[in-house]
Amino acid sequence: MTKPTIADYLHTISLPTPFPVGPVNVDLAEGEPLTLVDAGPRYDPAREALEVALAGHGYRVTGLRRIVLSHAHPDHCGLAAELARVSGAEVLTHATNLPWLADDASAHSLAFYGEVMRWAGVPVEPLMGLARMQRSTDRYAEPVPPDHTLADGDCALAGRRGLAGAPHPGSRRWPHLPLPTPAPAAHLQ
Repeated sequence: MTKPTIADYLHTISLPTPFPVGPVNVDLAEGEPLTLVDAGPRYDPAREALEVALAGHGYRVTGLRRIVLSHAHPDHCGLAAELARVSGAEVLTHATNLPWLADDASAHSLAFYGEVMRWAGVPVEPLMGLARMQRSTDRYAEPVPPDHTLADGDCALAGRRGLAGAPHPGSRRWPHLPLPTPAPAAHLQ
């Protein structure tokens, strides 16, 4: 489902997820390079909805040239590896997201949240529940090695505008890129 246009070149697309949180939004930035900001989960209904929405704007997955991942939750990055394989699009994200996008993302996530929970005095039983929950969401994301990482102050072209790379606390204080953010043309990659 396509939502109202944010700007003449930027379109928000709502994708279904298998998670209780409900649908997730990704953004299509028209222009060169044709850019998808976030990718949705690796989930057949999300993939199909994305293909329909892209077609509604006159595009196909194979036309994507850049995928910018705002953060590493499975509902935002899960489909990125597949989309990059199919389209040849380059993947960009902030460097703080790298541990969560790697092959060992589950182990990293469990170690991170386990340490926070132990520090907070949470008993071991909920930690085991966290491990089960993490394993249940793994199927909705695939590791994706970014082609380029953004550091603080870096910018990347998305459609006709630049997006600034800066860590920005998002849901549950996860590293995010604040998107979309116009950036000076002199700093675009």
